[in-house]
Amino acid sequence: MKITFLWVIALLLAGGVAHASNGTSLAVVLDTDAPACVSTTQATATVHAGITSTASAAPASLLASADGGLTFTALGAIETWTHTGRTKTAEEAIEVTVAGSGATVVEVCAIQPGANGNANKKACAAVTITPSCGGDGSGGGPIGGDPLES
Repeated sequence: MKITFLWVIALLLAGGVAHASNGTSLAVVLDTDAPACVSTTQATATVHAGITSTASAAPASLLASADGGLTFTALGAIETWTHTGRTKTAEEAIEVTVAGSGATVVEVCAIQPGANGNANKKACAAVTITPSCGGDGSGGGPIGGDPLES
């Protein structure tokens, strides 16, 4: 029984390694601009997503969440990739609306269908946006920007 159990574990691990060793990957990297206050209770920010795939050149679905990953909104598909050899890259700018104060974690995921027997690829990344829209100039700055800037 013990030998059978170890053999099953070895087969499962070998299957995971074989699947992972197909040489393909999908990655998401995020950055964000400083939030801009719209009111004392709301701010907007642009999240910049860099997506890299060494899998197929198939379109990748892009989804975003601003509630801790409980719900995701479909943003569309990446259909145009920049190719450098086998590596494909794309950049997307995503405008998000967040609460005017406190931290909001924005998560962005890319999902790309598998090909030739390979499983789908999914990659996610998160960025925290923390505005301070009390109108006092702290954090996200005064609503509507600083009137003294030239």
